[in-house]
Amino acid sequence: MPCENGKAWCKGPYGDGPGAICIPCDKKRTGATSSPPPVNLQTKSPVTPPTLKPVTPVFQSPPTPTADSPFRVALRKTKPVAAPKTKRTKGDTITKDFVPAEFEFTAFRGDSRDPDVIFKDGFKTWVSAIFSVEDAREYLEYYVGLKTLDELSFKNHVNNGAIDILKPEGSSKPGPSDLMRNIIAARNKKRPTISTDTDPACGGYSEEGFIYRIKIPNFKKVDWKMAFGPNGSKINFKSGWPDLYLDNALIEKATCIAIFNRVSNVTTELSFFTDISPELIVQAYVVKDVG
Repeated sequence: MPCENGKAWCKGPYGDGPGAICIPCDKKRTGATSSPPPVNLQTKSPVTPPTLKPVTPVFQSPPTPTADSPFRVALRKTKPVAAPKTKRTKGDTITKDFVPAEFEFTAFRGDSRDPDVIFKDGFKTWVSAIFSVEDAREYLEYYVGLKTLDELSFKNHVNNGAIDILKPEGSSKPGPSDLMRNIIAARNKKRPTISTDTDPACGGYSEEGFIYRIKIPNFKKVDWKMAFGPNGSKINFKSGWPDLYLDNALIEKATCIAIFNRVSNVTTELSFFTDISPELIVQAYVVKDVG
């Protein structure tokens, strides 16, 4: 049968034998349509997923050792690497950038630690980890007779010997003068104090390596009775007491608390009961070569 599409070279949809055939004739001969026949999904067999065997990892964490273990896990101890010391030359001055306040009190401290440390950490009392600003206020409340040992919030540290405090001897109760003499006489690491001076000589400690200059805004001498507010009238002030210095007129609002020995003409000392933050330390003078 000839090609229905008039193709001379096509043998038609029902032509026999070899030869070319056009696409329309070929579709007519085979009965094909433009769309594939639908697939009957019901006739297909379900596919069963293959069973996967667990794979043992190549690297495993060692088992936790026990008392009966035939092995022990060795932990290598490493030594901390000390930071190299910055070379310092005698006579050098290292000054921080700071904005002066309207009124600033200047104090000095001799210390062997490098400015890289002090400008970052500041100065802390011996017992800074367990002694807060609130504790410092109570510490002086005890010495002026406004609180007893049992009324102190840190009395447990006193009882276990972690914080040193002068205790009453019979009817005699220690006062601020006793505290000042004790600070000057003994280097006690259980006492919540930081020793500074108003003189750059720093009471002989200026040869420690560095002399640090400390500037405290609004830090002034305050009357003992006025500092404790309404309770100040209960204080039996004595003329031999050291001077009280605060950065606020009231001790309950002060964050820098110190007493200054004004009795002795030989030794002067400004003793802080609160940490001196790095922001208040503005300069370091190199006393001797370092590094």
